[in-house]
Amino acid sequence: MEDYQEGDLVWFDPGIGYLLPGEVADFSKPAQVITVQALISGKPQNFTLHNLESVRKRQDLGPNGFEDMIELIDLNEASLLWNLKIRYDKEMI
Repeated sequence: MEDYQEGDLVWFDPGIGYLLPGEVADFSKPAQVITVQALISGKPQNFTLHNLESVRKRQDLGPNGFEDMIELIDLNEASLLWNLKIRYDKEMI
């Protein structure tokens, strides 16, 4: 099991079947509980998760994402789509 610190960037599944990007707000190793904050429709929402297997650290893509996605260390479907969203929102693609 990984240790998480407040502010760590993570991917997590809040029970909807796909991963969302979020940031660790709180972590209790003894209780095996993590609270993750994510922006949903532009509003911050907190999710308290008891299944730590649904949480994993993610790479910071920066404000403009990566032009060449081969540079992604965290190479998975969620990272690829999130990178494309960042670049699309900035009108870079």
